[in-house]
Amino acid sequence: MKKLFLAGLATLALTFIASTSFASPIDVDGILSAGEYTGANSGTKSLLWWNGHHSIYTKAAGNMNDLSWEINGTDNDYSLNLFFEVPTYARRMIWGAGIEYKGTNYDGNWGIPKDYLDAYLTGTHHAKVNMDYETQTGSEYFKLNGGEWKVKHGKKEWIGNEIVKIKWQDEDNEDDNFTWKTSREYLIEAGLCDTEECLEFNRTMSIEMMWLGFDSYEGALAIKDSITDMELHLSDEARGLDDIPSNPVPEPTTMLLLGFGLLGIVGIGRKKIKA
Repeated sequence: MKKLFLAGLATLALTFIASTSFASPIDVDGILSAGEYTGANSGTKSLLWWNGHHSIYTKAAGNMNDLSWEINGTDNDYSLNLFFEVPTYARRMIWGAGIEYKGTNYDGNWGIPKDYLDAYLTGTHHAKVNMDYETQTGSEYFKLNGGEWKVKHGKKEWIGNEIVKIKWQDEDNEDDNFTWKTSREYLIEAGLCDTEECLEFNRTMSIEMMWLGFDSYEGALAIKDSITDMELHLSDEARGLDDIPSNPVPEPTTMLLLGFGLLGIVGIGRKKIKA
């Protein structure tokens, strides 16, 4: 039993080391899954996020949001993966056909609770909120901005630039070294939502992207390091709702303890069989 336990411990240790040193390629599907962005060359970067469309979440407000990143590859062939989502206090993945809410005409059969509709009504610049699919997804975009300090004419000057801009309802159909998908695509492809209804109250708009073809780790890292802020275009906001965190990814120590428990069960089972 002791030999079995030690062998299992060694196997788990090797597996854990391998998983943190040599990350598998990330499946670009528009959502963050457990075990992604946990490789040796990965992390999160807190960035300024702002909504440039009739919003309380302005650039001056200074709201921050996490960007997850991971670099994979070897031998002059590296990739950079990025993932970020809209904070849940600003937007949820919900829509419903024929729902036009004015604050007093609540229909309990709509499937969307009144407090959510009130939050979206507060966050719109119109006198009513239209929760149809086209309205809630049609004009939104994600944009990552970057820049660097440069010396021009003897003066230090910030030179900003747009790194990538993606329309929320577009799809990536180009055959190039840049791949991306959104949570909208994922939810529809997985059958969790359709263009008539989506009631994913605790899931937000998110996007995942991957650049391929870097000839060095430093080249991929430079793109990540140059990103300064997330600029969004949200035509409605879900204001006043508490932030509900996503399901947490198990910590490495938790996974190790689970592995030890399973090994113990296997060992006991084998001992019984021998008896």
